[in-house]
Amino acid sequence: MIHLENIIALWFVTLPKTGDYLAALLRNKDGGCELKLRLREYCQGPDGKGPGRCSCEDTKHWYHVKQGNFTEEQMIESARSVALSIQKQYGGEYCERHRKGLSVEDFVEVLNELPYFTVKKVQIRGATIH
Repeated sequence: MIHLENIIALWFVTLPKTGDYLAALLRNKDGGCELKLRLREYCQGPDGKGPGRCSCEDTKHWYHVKQGNFTEEQMIESARSVALSIQKQYGGEYCERHRKGLSVEDFVEVLNELPYFTVKKVQIRGATIH
């Protein structure tokens, strides 16, 4: 899960019939940034030929990249380069969005306009998380 209150930018690539790739650059507590990556493999339908109605869950692989000595701009360029390479290899759709000072609510509206995202509010012990 990615908490949008700390998001700087995100990248999404569809992997036709097999899954998708998501990368999010987040501001961390010390003012630096980190990259969270998720590769999702869609649950295969009963015929084994792609997503379908079945009882299995999609498989999600999460990765975390710390900033180290890289600048925020270098992290953005790296994330963009990886996402574009994946898009070129698999021929899926590419999406890149930057928060650029938008409130969480306004950024949620931007994301919900895209066909790839469903962003929901979740209440956990009185705190609202997107």
